[in-house]
Amino acid sequence: MKTKCYLFLLAMNALVLTGCSYSEDSLEPSGVTTSYQVPQGIHDYDQVIVNFYQKYGSYILYKFSDKDAYWTPSGWIYGKATTESDAGQTGYAVTPADENYVGQQLELINKAWFSRYNDKILSELLPVKILLCSEIDSMKTTYVFSPSFHMEFAPVPVGARCNYDNIAVSYGNSNVVNANESTVRYLASKIARSWTEYMMTYKITPTAEFSSSVDYSSSSSIPKLYSPKECCAAGITSAGYNASALNDWKHFMIMLMCYSYQYLTEDPGDISSWSSWSSDYYWTESTDYHGILNAKKDTMGLLMKRYKMVRQFFIDHYDMDLQTVGNQL
Repeated sequence: MKTKCYLFLLAMNALVLTGCSYSEDSLEPSGVTTSYQVPQGIHDYDQVIVNFYQKYGSYILYKFSDKDAYWTPSGWIYGKATTESDAGQTGYAVTPADENYVGQQLELINKAWFSRYNDKILSELLPVKILLCSEIDSMKTTYVFSPSFHMEFAPVPVGARCNYDNIAVSYGNSNVVNANESTVRYLASKIARSWTEYMMTYKITPTAEFSSSVDYSSSSSIPKLYSPKECCAAGITSAGYNASALNDWKHFMIMLMCYSYQYLTEDPGDISSWSSWSSDYYWTESTDYHGILNAKKDTMGLLMKRYKMVRQFFIDHYDMDLQTVGNQL
């Protein structure tokens, strides 16, 4: 009887261990779709896509599922614009690229993205999938009070966006024919922000040195700081309880990848009226980042100190100075 009980317990332990396996491998998105194959067609540009996959291990897809575009672990993010017959809903709307323009779209993406980074970064930090889109719209929420209170949703082009294991990029339409240097800079900035979101979710965490350089604990003064002048003096880039090592690291990466060193360090002029943060989602965040590393804003030199930590991290680990990317914009 004791032998049977012992064998039963061993079987149960094995079952539990099998069902609760643990791995210390690097963090990757779970449930990643691996059934895609390239080429997806017989166009001239399909060989470019195949070569890219063979070199960097990232799928460039112009045919993809709604799940790729809209699914996240916390739910679907499909959005619809408000019309006379539909109330609409918040989220995003993605239109796959027109295959007639994918070749030119790939050339544009190469100028705005791949050609700006070295092979080590591209090999190690690219998303699993890159979705080629004609349009990517975020549904902007507006509040209407008459004749009755309700919300309406209107599409706003966003250029590029990160969703779980992929980054979607627009301009897979006739507009790519007229793309110029301004278009390249715009798309480079949008991609950099989306890619930063992906990298900070799955590939990179703030270093111990960076995290410990500011006391983010609830008992410290950091959560009580709200004005940009106070935050800059403390070496942080977000206000109140939004302040965290993760958010600060993201913002420093955006500075490096989207702004020139001259822009970040030059005299910002009169900042006496600088009393609140502007949005950092769009390309026009000039109020905050203009001269943010200058002594006028960085009064204690802490922002520059932490900026250098992030910059040096990429030099040490990926053999690349990310500021060279921002210097091109």
